[in-house]
This record gives sequence, structure tokens and C-alpha cells, in this order.
Amino acid sequence: MINTVIIEDDDNDLKELVKSLSQYPQIKIVSTCNSGEKGLAAMTKFDPDLLFLDIEMPGMSGMEFLENLGANIFNKCRVVIYTAFAHYAVESFRRHAFDYLTKPIDNQELDEIIRRVESSLDNPIGGEEGSVARAEKELILLFEGNELMVLRLRDIAYFQYDGKERVWSAYFANHSDDKAIDCCNLKHTVLASDILRLSTQFVQVHRKYIVNIFYIKSVRNGVCSFYPPFDNTEGITVSYKYRRRLLEQFANI
Repeated sequence: MINTVIIEDDDNDLKELVKSLSQYPQIKIVSTCNSGEKGLAAMTKFDPDLLFLDIEMPGMSGMEFLENLGANIFNKCRVVIYTAFAHYAVESFRRHAFDYLTKPIDNQELDEIIRRVESSLDNPIGGEEGSVARAEKELILLFEGNELMVLRLRDIAYFQYDGKERVWSAYFANHSDDKAIDCCNLKHTVLASDILRLSTQFVQVHRKYIVNIFYIKSVRNGVCSFYPPFDNTEGITVSYKYRRRLLEQFANI
């Protein structure tokens, strides 16, 4: 059975989703919640395989809910955004590990989502190993203010820690401009260990830097140089403490 939680504040939308899911005997709805606060409690209590989440809710929005959801639960659960969302954006997200179900529900769309969920359950994603397995699907969620961003891991060259603000930032390629590099702050609760669990392609080279080894062109005198569009990046050094780990990661490629 696929244990499922639904967080939706609109009674009619909730009833429609529950009715639509009833045609799938493999889906077991363990909790329905009308607020993000209740949803967080349900996620902790039931530790579900699948979550249908509305974004636009009073009080705690869906994005704020995801910010507050523990990393361990998030990495184990398949999150399906249940909302009236622009179709072009839905298609861009669907290429990754997460999915979207639009309102009103399209049965064919729901069939595809359930198929995806069942397929992913054939390859369990629990624990540290599961975090890496999920991340290899090339998805990371970043929050900056009230904005939600979804990035492909291969677009991220490195993460930098700001000791004054006590936050990690991701530096990634902006494909709307071949030469542009953008930066986005991660949540303050994100630790270096959380980033390293995303993928084996990320390795810490300094207490302030975690790099994507596939962007490293060379390391000379302890300083990293990168492939375009990050070839103008300066000042990322490999400290002695992390040098051996970097070499080990390269050996495993």
C-alpha cells in the first residue's frame, strides 16, 4: 500500500481528490489536513510515501510547509503539488522527481502520476543512500524569500557558506544567458552534510566551499579552476583537511 497524506484547505478540491484516488486500490489515504500546521503533524505521525500538497493556503502556504518539512521526511516522500498551476511550468517540473496535479483533475494526468510513484517505490529512497538516489534525478528545491526555485543539480557549480549570515548559497548557471551565473540562498537550517547527501558529485573542499566535481577543470596550488560558464570564478581553495576526500571522489568517477 502507498500511504498517502493530502493537505488541501478547500473542501471541494479535497473531496474531488479523495474521490479520484479511491479508484486506485494501492493508495491508502492515512490523513487529510486543511492546513499546513496540521499537515506537518500528520507527516511526522504517518511518515507517508506520498503527499498531495496545495500551494495557496491561508496561514502556512505550501512553500512554507516544504521549508518546515524535515529533510529526512522530505527525502523519503514523493511530493505532488496539487494546484491550479500554469501548464508550461508544470511540464518543466515534471521532467524531474517531483510532480504536479492540476485542478480540475485530469484522470489521465493522475494515472501518470500514480504510475510514477509506483515506479519510484520499486527503488526505495530512505536513509542517506536514498537521499543520494533521489538527488541523482537532478532536482533540488531552493527557497529565497517567498520564491520557490527548482534546479537541476548539474547546473550547480558550487555552494559557498557565509559565516556572517550563517547560510549556504548555491551558485548555478542561468541558461537564459550563456555567461550568466546566478546565486540563491538556501534555508538557514541547511547544513553542509545536507548538501553532501544530495549527490556524490558534490564534495567539500573547504569549510566554506562545496563544489560540483564535474565542473572542476584543474586544481593548482590548492586553487580550483572551473569549466564555463564558471571559468571566471576565483578564490575557491582546497584545504589540506579536505584534499584526500576530493581525490577519492575523482577516483570514483
